Amino acid sequence: DTSLRYFETQGDIVVMRLPENCQPAGLVEAGQYLKPKLADAVDAGINKTIIDIKNVKALHMGIIKLLLQCMQTCRELGMQFALVGNTHITTECKGFEDTRGWTFYDTLEDAKANLGKGTSATSGQQLAAV
Repeated sequence: DTSLRYFETQGDIVVMRLPENCQPAGLVEAGQYLKPKLADAVDAGINKTIIDIKNVKALHMGIIKLLLQCMQTCRELGMQFALVGNTHITTECKGFEDTRGWTFYDTLEDAKANLGKGTSATSGQQLAAV
């Protein structure tokens, strides 16, 4: 099951993690698993997702499209979500109109601690305008 490259369940949270070098084939593969994995999580009573891109070296439109797809899927399924990224990714996001309002946490632990506190809603509200 290659979905384990991108998705794992940690307690009551699904973590989608992208690798350092996101090639188009990997993004397609992760995208194909996205809705089934999140829907299965919801069916199992899990309603939180963390999108972890802190290992990604450079942001490009393929990654942005996958992140938008993931956020949209979370919204459709009623899941809360949060983003984890590094300083470089956070800075790069400021340069794209679609991503400049996204809020990133530095660590998975920070994202977990803040899920459901309303801070991840910024990402969801921003998505609504995209």
